[in-house]
Amino acid sequence: MACPILQRQIVALLKSGEPDQVDQALELLRCLPEVTVGLDLRRVRLTRLNLSSAYFRRVNLERARLILSDLGGADLQRAKLVRAQLSCVRLARADLWEANLRDARLRFSDLRGADLRRACLRRADLRECDLCGADLTDADLRDARLDGARWDAQTRWSSAPPIVIR
Repeated sequence: MACPILQRQIVALLKSGEPDQVDQALELLRCLPEVTVGLDLRRVRLTRLNLSSAYFRRVNLERARLILSDLGGADLQRAKLVRAQLSCVRLARADLWEANLRDARLRFSDLRGADLRRACLRRADLRECDLCGADLTDADLRDARLDGARWDAQTRWSSAPPIVIR
């Protein structure tokens, strides 16, 4: 069970935007990953940060700005990333199973080998993304923008890859 007082302290440190305080919060999250479960990080700005292998399971990152950050290998199962700004983010091998990425901006992001099974990508901006080897089985891609996105034979879809009209 996560400690609510520690969670509030971590949220305050992250939302401060001060590099030293953000680093302190990230170090706490690395040492105590169980604290992140269910954390409310709405509208937090975590740009240009190394968050690789972060444990953000069921974290609320709605409208968060994670531009140019590294989330490679991160655990984002069931995370709420509605309207999050994730442009140019490295999400290679990230676990986004059942994540809610509705209306998220992922343009130019690296999603190679990411687990996006059952993820909601409705109206997501996936233009110019690298989806090679990603698993999109049962993902909701309705109205998603895929112009210029790349995928390969290892990319898994529930049916045939979507037809992209340019």
